[in-house]
Amino acid sequence: MYLLRQDVQRFKEERSGVDRQARTPLVLFAGATIADCIDVLLHFFIAFGLVLHFHHHRLAVAEELSMGCAVVSTFCAVFGEILSFKIQRKKQPDF
Repeated sequence: MYLLRQDVQRFKEERSGVDRQARTPLVLFAGATIADCIDVLLHFFIAFGLVLHFHHHRLAVAEELSMGCAVVSTFCAVFGEILSFKIQRKKQPDF
């Protein structure tokens, strides 16, 4: 939940200052937000499945999907930050 809140906040920050160059970080932060949202839903499913004794195969698939979402979210957030930093740095005048 924490990562989801952070990604939503970062998406809003990028959206407020968006220009043509900054669309790529915006899309990456949107991707991180969506992947984290799916990850949270999968974690609730796994917890619910453990309580109700779902078949182990279903839980294993949900855990694999959750891990994939975490990897995608991390990739999007890291590269979104890198691109955003480069764009902000180009906007600053050299002294």
